[in-house]
Amino acid sequence: MTNHTDYAASPAPVYSLTVHGRSKRFPVNRIFCVGRNYAAHAREMGKDPDRDPPFFFMKPASAIVDAAAPVSVAYPSGAVHPVAETCHLDSESTELKVNGSTKQASDVAKLIWSTAECIAHLSLYEPLRPGDLIMTGTPEGVGPVVAGDAMRGRIEGLSEVAVTVIQQTMEATQ
Repeated sequence: MTNHTDYAASPAPVYSLTVHGRSKRFPVNRIFCVGRNYAAHAREMGKDPDRDPPFFFMKPASAIVDAAAPVSVAYPSGAVHPVAETCHLDSESTELKVNGSTKQASDVAKLIWSTAECIAHLSLYEPLRPGDLIMTGTPEGVGPVVAGDAMRGRIEGLSEVAVTVIQQTMEATQ
């Protein structure tokens, strides 16, 4: 028996990411982001980096663009790595270069709230579901990028992400 639902509007598409080293893709459900989770970035934003409870904000799954291979996008994201491969990153260096110049350099160990703490805290308020992503924060050095900028990001032990920023037009957003 086929269960057919007649929707008033077309259902939202499923957005997905490449899983490093796998042929199967990761379907993205929700994207949770942790705000000001690096002390130096919190200070740069004019905030006190003491261990206040973390705050979260969300981005829609449609904000993800699979940048597992070099690509030109208006919003970058890379291939995901299964937790079993990352062993809960605790002390790995991170770096972001824009046009060959290092703009951000830090270490996962500098997170105010570790990945495990972020998961535990968020889980108090929202049940996590398959396909949910948690972006644990950005280090100091946040700045604008413009069309044509080439960005290369890396976390020690994981594959690098390469992105070229493109000009986004109104047509591209519809």
